[in-house]
Amino acid sequence: MSIWTDLGGIPFEQSFRDVKGVRTRTIEAGRGEAVIFLHGTGGHAEAFARNFKRHAQHFRTIGLDMIGHGYTDAPDIEYTLDTFVEHVHDVVLALGYEQVSLVGESLGGMVAAHFAIRYPEHTRRIVMNTGVLMTRTEADLKGLRDMLERTRKATGELTRACPPCVADARTGSQRDRGVGGRPLWNLFSAGTR
Repeated sequence: MSIWTDLGGIPFEQSFRDVKGVRTRTIEAGRGEAVIFLHGTGGHAEAFARNFKRHAQHFRTIGLDMIGHGYTDAPDIEYTLDTFVEHVHDVVLALGYEQVSLVGESLGGMVAAHFAIRYPEHTRRIVMNTGVLMTRTEADLKGLRDMLERTRKATGELTRACPPCVADARTGSQRDRGVGGRPLWNLFSAGTR
């Protein structure tokens, strides 16, 4: 199998655009609401090639080479979580979208979560696939608590901060195995619930 097998039979385009001085590559297919796929450390847009055929039937499906990865420029800068979040935000604006859904794997999951915390007005949904949500500052912690509270109000449940949280696709219920026997919520709060 190759990306050409995965992308065969669907119209797609590879684009390079200047995003605040960073030559940035995307692979795009489909129409509708934008879904941007964010790869892990050392990854590239092709990591999600097998997702394009199905997703492009319903969404504008975008695979992004994040800054410093794939065919996107790798400027000589310090690469922090903020660097990735701001680059994704700049890409969203450059593509002309008001809101996007983000699907992130590993590093991409962390970027998606912090994007949602920092830019809730530009976030429709996020999916964290093997991502870890780490708090960094009191402002981030406040944003995380706010996001969790909004989720609780919207769904009636408190969504925990991803792995090893497991959702049962048939019932939508969540079972939290926690870390070291502690619920993940306790890792990001004073332990009150």
